[in-house]
Amino acid sequence: MTIHSAPIPSLKALWQALFAGLSDGEPWRGLPPEKSVQFFSRGLWAMTEGVAAILHKKGRENGQVWLPDYFCNEALIPLRRNEISLYFYPIRKDLSPDWGKIESEANKSDPPDVFILVHYFGFPNCLDEAKGFCDKHGAELLEDCAHLLLPVNGAGQNTAFFSPRKLLSLPEGGLLIMPYNSPVQQTEKMFVSGKRLISKWLIRRLAQRVMLTMGISWHRFRKRAVGNLHNPADRLSGSMRIFPDKYTLRLLGVIEKDLDYVVKKRRGNYMRLLRSVDGMKGIKPLFPSLPDYVCPYTFPMILSEGRDAVASRLNHFGLPASSWPDLPPEVSDRNDEHKTAVWLQEHILLLPVHQDLSDKQVKYMAFKLRDILGKEK
Repeated sequence: MTIHSAPIPSLKALWQALFAGLSDGEPWRGLPPEKSVQFFSRGLWAMTEGVAAILHKKGRENGQVWLPDYFCNEALIPLRRNEISLYFYPIRKDLSPDWGKIESEANKSDPPDVFILVHYFGFPNCLDEAKGFCDKHGAELLEDCAHLLLPVNGAGQNTAFFSPRKLLSLPEGGLLIMPYNSPVQQTEKMFVSGKRLISKWLIRRLAQRVMLTMGISWHRFRKRAVGNLHNPADRLSGSMRIFPDKYTLRLLGVIEKDLDYVVKKRRGNYMRLLRSVDGMKGIKPLFPSLPDYVCPYTFPMILSEGRDAVASRLNHFGLPASSWPDLPPEVSDRNDEHKTAVWLQEHILLLPVHQDLSDKQVKYMAFKLRDILGKEK
C-alpha cells in the first residue's frame, strides 16, 4: 500500500477553480474587520514581508529578529538576503520558548524588534507569555502560523503568516495577516502567471490520483524526490515567485468552503494514530492530547532511538514518514547552546494526518509502525 504525503485535489475542485473568483482570505481575516490579508506564493515570503512591515512601522531599515532555534533553515533565505540580524532563542522539549534564558539574554543585550513565535504542528504555543515578553521589551510579535489551518484560540489574531499550501491541495499559497490596514494594497496584476509551475503540479497530482484509484504504488519513484528535500537552496531557486498564480487563489476560493471537513478529518486521523501508539515502547507522542480547537498538521512522535532507521523502513513500505528539515547553521554548529533543538531534530518523526487518508491507510501506518519498532529492538 502507498500513502500519499499530502492531500490530492479532487477533479471537481480543479474544474470549479477554472471559473471561481479569487479568494479574499476571509476565513483567515477574523476580527477586527480592518485587518488586511496579503497573498504570497509561500509562507516564507509572507514572513519576510511581515518582518519588513513591522520594521517599517518602527522606523527601522534593519533590525533584530528573534526566532526559535527549532526552525527550518530554508525559510530564512529571504530574510538573510535582507541582512536582518537573527538571534535564535532556545526552546524546551515541549516546543515552548525557554523564557528564563530568553529574559536573561534580553536583559544583557539589545532587545528584539520582532519576536517570532511558532505554533508547531498545528498546536498553539505560549501566546500570552509571548505577548507579555513583547510588551515588556518593546518588541512586536509576529506569529508563525504556517502549521495552523486557521486562526484559533487567540493564535493568528496578531500580525501573523499562514501557509495554507501545507494543509490544503494547493500548488502555492502563503498569507500575511496584519491587524490594521496595510499601506500596500495588492491588485490582480501582482498575481503573475505561473503556467509552468501550475501545469507541473496539476500533472503530478492527477497522476497520483489515477495511480491511487488503480491501486498502483508510486513510492519507489518518490524516493528520489524525498531525498531532494535536504537541498533548500535548489528548492527555493526553483520557486522564486513571490506572489501566487491566479489559479491558486481560485482553487483556494473553492477549497476554503470545506474547511470544516478538513478539520474533522485531520482530527480523526490524529486520534486514530494517537490511540494506535498508546503503550508502544520507544515512542512518545509530542502532543499526547488533542484540544477541541486544534487542527493538526502532522502526527509528531519522539522516538527514543533509531529515528532515521525507522523512517527509512516506513518509506520503504510506501509510508511518507519524515523529519524536520535542516536547522540553521547558527544552531546546528553550536550544539552546546542549542542542545534541545538539535535533540528534537534528531528524535522527532512525523506521520501524515491529512484529509485524504482513509481509515484503512491510517490503520496500515499504525500496523507497520508497530511491526518495524518490534524488529528494530
